[in-house]
Amino acid sequence: MSFDKLINLGINCATTEAMQQLEIFSGNSPFDWCVSTPDCTNLFILNLYLQGLEDTCDKYFDFDTNRNEFGDSNVFGMRIPHLKEYGKDKAKTRIEKFLKNLLDTESKILFTVLGMFDNRQINVCNYEDDILRMKSLISLFRPENSFEICVCYCGYFSFGSLDKLRKENGFSIIEISRVPEEKYWVFPLLSHVSDKYNLSRGSRKGVFF
Repeated sequence: MSFDKLINLGINCATTEAMQQLEIFSGNSPFDWCVSTPDCTNLFILNLYLQGLEDTCDKYFDFDTNRNEFGDSNVFGMRIPHLKEYGKDKAKTRIEKFLKNLLDTESKILFTVLGMFDNRQINVCNYEDDILRMKSLISLFRPENSFEICVCYCGYFSFGSLDKLRKENGFSIIEISRVPEEKYWVFPLLSHVSDKYNLSRGSRKGVFF
């Protein structure tokens, strides 16, 4: 499948930064410049479907209801450390673009979600279930044959993991082994994505912009 649009579904600000460096950043995702998890993403998409745009925007900017030790997580559990830099108007525009793209069933969308796994820190089965649910939630807006979720990860565990996702249609998996001292693991992952899907760069006619 070839794709018309690329949309970031998380997990952190480094994802957005790497997309900018690779010139595949589209600015069409509320998960740009955020720290999130697949569960946060699912809560956001479900609320967008059930409660609509305005309610979702209100909750996106609500940092009081779920106040925790960080003090800056919104209702969905997302941290948005750069919100003051780019402002609420731009953030709301990204949410509006995200919904518009979800509803644009004529386009083919590649969603990317990143993860770094360590057996000591994450339950892989729960992670897979969250990604499978993500596909089901996106399918509330658009046909399953109109998008793909590219799961990109690096980790210490065997790449034979994520068997549930490997057996399901609508997913692709890009993986690299993580060198413990390597800090910038996101860029090589997304570079693999860009190369695999021949994504448009800023220097060419960019279908993602």
